[in-house]
Amino acid sequence: MKNIHVLRTIKYKLIILSIMLVVIPTCIIELILVRSSVNLIKEETKKSVSNQLKEASKKIDLTLELVEYSSIDLLLDDKLLDILSEDLTVGQSYKDYEKMVYINRVLSRNVIMETSLESIYLYDYNDECLFASNRKGFLYVEDLDIEWEKWSAPNEEAMPWVLREDPFGARDKYYLSSKKTIKDGNNNIIDVYLNVNERAIHNMLENINIRDGGYKFLLDDKLNFISHEDLTLIKKSIETIGFSKNDFSKSQNGFVKKIDNTEYLVVSTTSKYLNWKYVALIPIEGIYPGASKIIGLAIIISLIVFIVDIIGILIISKSIYSPIGKLKKAMELAGSGQFTTNLNNNRKDEFGILYRSYNTMVRKIQNLINEVYIQSLLKKEAEMKALQNQINPHFLYNTLDVLHWMVKTNNGEDACDIIFSLANFYRLVLSKGKNIVKISEALALINHYLVIQKNNFRKNFTYSIDVKEEILSYNIPKLVLQPIVENAIIHGFNNKKDHKVLNIKGNIEGEYIILKVWDNGVGISEDRLNKINREFKIGDFNTDGNFALQNINQQIIHMYGRDCGLYIESQEQEGTCVSIKITKQITDLLTGGTIKNENL
Repeated sequence: MKNIHVLRTIKYKLIILSIMLVVIPTCIIELILVRSSVNLIKEETKKSVSNQLKEASKKIDLTLELVEYSSIDLLLDDKLLDILSEDLTVGQSYKDYEKMVYINRVLSRNVIMETSLESIYLYDYNDECLFASNRKGFLYVEDLDIEWEKWSAPNEEAMPWVLREDPFGARDKYYLSSKKTIKDGNNNIIDVYLNVNERAIHNMLENINIRDGGYKFLLDDKLNFISHEDLTLIKKSIETIGFSKNDFSKSQNGFVKKIDNTEYLVVSTTSKYLNWKYVALIPIEGIYPGASKIIGLAIIISLIVFIVDIIGILIISKSIYSPIGKLKKAMELAGSGQFTTNLNNNRKDEFGILYRSYNTMVRKIQNLINEVYIQSLLKKEAEMKALQNQINPHFLYNTLDVLHWMVKTNNGEDACDIIFSLANFYRLVLSKGKNIVKISEALALINHYLVIQKNNFRKNFTYSIDVKEEILSYNIPKLVLQPIVENAIIHGFNNKKDHKVLNIKGNIEGEYIILKVWDNGVGISEDRLNKINREFKIGDFNTDGNFALQNINQQIIHMYGRDCGLYIESQEQEGTCVSIKITKQITDLLTGGTIKNENL
């Protein structure tokens, strides 16, 4: 029996839950390890291919440099320079024929000596003719299928090699060509073109070992293709196949790029000799054969473990959360003022203890609330009656005194107005015992009160009521405005001989209703004003002579919340403004909940 009790404890259930939660970190670690392994393979591949690219770059750079040096033999061949300085004509003499044969022999010899060199062209500006190692005799440039001036455009500064098409019209044949300028014996300019076939460069790139489906290519400093297995791409921009030129910034070496729905690892290196880029594209799938299956399997296993873990957690958490939810719901009902919920206390675990304690607590709270609430109602009722009793005889005495003198002086019309307002005032004050009325009713009561007071001041008094129509239907304690208005008249206009003005305004500001009572009376000193507002804020009833205002402030706070209440602004000899701040909702005194102001 004792073991069963232990198994039912929350502590045991939390231990089970903690053990199961270890599975999730395990799955995460598994995925991290798989991902780390994949990244490691990728980094090793990048490093290997990068090293191969660097070796290929060195080899190609060295090849092109050696080809450049081969032009030195031409510069040192005095006989060649002498022949080029003479005028040559096709078919004129055997001597001319021998000269052309010698030129072809020299060019061919240099090509044979440098295996990477496919051809050499000499262009004689004096005779406007072209000699080629792979052509017999010489040709006039106007007989070629190309624009010679465009084809022979000088190389860019600091760029010894450029890509040129075959000048004899061979389709899809390109040369990496280096242009050198020499002078013959008569100082005539001779251009020498050293031509390396683009396919020879491509074959060197092909020696780089990458997975099937990969590509190797060469880009110039403007990221245009110099060498590629697809000859249609030669001279075109890298953007043609979906790259951005920003992709090849220094910080981007070894990045992944998706091209035609295939992801590639892009590795590149830059030639120090020519500033060309040697690029290799390796399919991600080919870097780690079967890695995708491993990742997929790891994900499936992790998902299965995760699902099993979640199911276990749900089962265990239900046994824990269900009683917690039951207690939570009961607490929410208690918070809304419903203390009738009685929880089942037959459980044998810790929740049984909580349920029994809750039931005891609710019973005690209910009894305490009943006692405090009844006492509070009795106290508020006594305060309201005391306030009404204070208003009625004092105000009635003064009004009857005024009526006495009006009748005595035959001022019957004003007397009738006062009697009418007095009757309506007391009708609204009594209002069948209601303490909460519409703002419109409270303003009607104030209007009758001010009509009477206006006659008391013998016309030396004006007032106005300017309240937005949309707030008239909201509710307010009946005797909130009247004591404030009375206080303004008695204390604000005391010893004031000038014309007296009182204004009442009301509008909506956000979720609040603001009513303001302003008078142009004698005002309040700054020290006393600060003291009154401070006591309003803390609910202190020690303010001398302002019991009525303190009572009103407490009523408002009790009904509308701590954010509401009275606030006074005043300037000595200029006037006083009392602001009443209430909400659109009223706190239910019984339950502590809120109800719409208009529904009361």
